[in-house]
Amino acid sequence: MKTTIKLFAVMLSAIFLFACAGQQEKDKTTKDDVKKEAKEAYETTKSYLEDQFNEMMSDLEAFKSKTEAKIADYTKKVENAEGELKERLDKRLKDIEQKSTELNNKVKEYQEAADEKKEEIKADIKKLRKALDESVEKFNEEMGKE
Repeated sequence: MKTTIKLFAVMLSAIFLFACAGQQEKDKTTKDDVKKEAKEAYETTKSYLEDQFNEMMSDLEAFKSKTEAKIADYTKKVENAEGELKERLDKRLKDIEQKSTELNNKVKEYQEAADEKKEEIKADIKKLRKALDESVEKFNEEMGKE
């Protein structure tokens, strides 16, 4: 969000510098010209933000699908395990499922949040994603102890 604000500020500054570039140019530049340039800057910024949002959501959807496939695979492995290993793997699997649910809920919260709240939620999503990756890694380590 900070990057977006900076980008928008730079674009507006460029517009106003262009509008005030020289005495002769000043006489030729009208309010409508400045409004038009500001609108174009706004549209460009809006498009950029939409692209960034779509890219992030696409990445998260791919991660979600991959995680769901791992959970399905791990569920089969837990069912085939026995004794203490089964208990440890079941505990790890429940941890993965919980973190996956938390991540999905945060993504929904992000989609519905106001702009000023999105950066905070985005940071939470990154933390949850990292925690989920760590849980998957621990599950794989447990499987390796088999």
